[in-house]
Amino acid sequence: MRDYKLLLAGLILLLLIIFIAIFTWLWSSNRKNIDPLPIMANANESSATTQDEVNTLTDSTLYIKAEEDLQAPLDDIIVSFESRYPHVQVVPSYVPASDLLTLSNANPSHDKRSELGADIDMIIANDSLSADRLTPLQAELKAAQDKINQDKANISNTDDKK
Repeated sequence: MRDYKLLLAGLILLLLIIFIAIFTWLWSSNRKNIDPLPIMANANESSATTQDEVNTLTDSTLYIKAEEDLQAPLDDIIVSFESRYPHVQVVPSYVPASDLLTLSNANPSHDKRSELGADIDMIIANDSLSADRLTPLQAELKAAQDKINQDKANISNTDDKK
């Protein structure tokens, strides 16, 4: 009877050591840095070796439209994001909640994107957006996308005829 107690105590001690080892491994692997925003960085990006090459790299621009009351916390996030990704410039525009889902009537040029136009990469809202507020915006974006696709098809058709 005494041998079983010793064997049981050894088995419990072994399981406890295994549990502590798994917990320690999970703890250490969970401490890795994560991206501050859900934007993927290109791992195949060529690394610049000189200062001239760093200055000539093309910068990407991320256009954000957000509610006015989110300006203070979002500014802190943008600063940390831009320090982590120096080749991505974030251009926020803060609007009242009622104007968050409205598109401007201005036609932005194809060369330069408009901060307040339909070329917004991300919309950040404080509250959850209802379907009745999103429906007009989705219809407007679909109509604009259909027009762009039709223009591209017309251009390719005229190029084929030449």
